[in-house]
Amino acid sequence: MTLVDLSIKTFNRSYILNPARPWMVHFYSGLNPSDQTLVGTFFAWLVTALGASVVFFTRGIDNKLFDMLLGFATGFMLAASCFSLLLPSVMPLSWSDDFYY
Repeated sequence: MTLVDLSIKTFNRSYILNPARPWMVHFYSGLNPSDQTLVGTFFAWLVTALGASVVFFTRGIDNKLFDMLLGFATGFMLAASCFSLLLPSVMPLSWSDDFYY
């Protein structure tokens, strides 16, 4: 029995024991942190490249659609900056006794 056969049997057995856990989570949690970083970086690159590849298949874009896409991107970035940057920096102020605003 080879190592690959053993790992497949171990993988299948653990998946059968816990079918609610997706196979990708099982695979990803079994990697060491440096490999997780490489897989995550490659996945982010792949998704970005797929999203950017749309420009190769379109000749032109309607101004109305372009404005709508720009508005969506603006709203998305404003929400990201608010919920990921501003609110976490303000929360420690609300926990302290020196409340000046």
